[in-house]
Amino acid sequence: MSGNAESRGAAPLASHDAASSTLVHLISGATGAGKTTYATRLEAETGGWRFSLDDWMARFYFVDVDPMSQGFDWTYERVQRCCAQARGVADRLCGLGIPVIIDAGLTNRAEREAFANWAAERGFSLRLHVVDAPAEERWARTQKRNAEKGASFALHVTREMFDFIEDLWQPPGEDEMRALNGLKVGG
Repeated sequence: MSGNAESRGAAPLASHDAASSTLVHLISGATGAGKTTYATRLEAETGGWRFSLDDWMARFYFVDVDPMSQGFDWTYERVQRCCAQARGVADRLCGLGIPVIIDAGLTNRAEREAFANWAAERGFSLRLHVVDAPAEERWARTQKRNAEKGASFALHVTREMFDFIEDLWQPPGEDEMRALNGLKVGG
């Protein structure tokens, strides 16, 4: 990729002041929305530490098995393990004043609430960043990522996987956006 983020249509980052004063950044969105690209830019802007669920799942679990052959329950249990580990490490980082960027999709309210409750219990400031784009555009991006296997590639996403996650995706409502200091950004 070349050119600046704006010329590529990339999502704008949160204002520098808001980003640098927030300790926990939750990146949420459906498959192909641009979450990892956005989270990587936010990591650089804040000097924070990015946790990528896709990277962890690919490295720790999918290297040994095909995720589609294991079923949702098997995969989701491991997703929850990774999220718990991310909170444990993030706890130490935030305690040192180092921002964390949780790039985990957070496809439903319960997943977002688990991180929000953890941050609230510890007194960490939090901001939800919702990255979105139309489904057709997200599927095209996913196909391109599958083919190019570039920086944001962690695993091959089939149409079946894309559609499955699409059915699970629960965008946050206005009440959740208010409660979690939400910011909507285009992908």
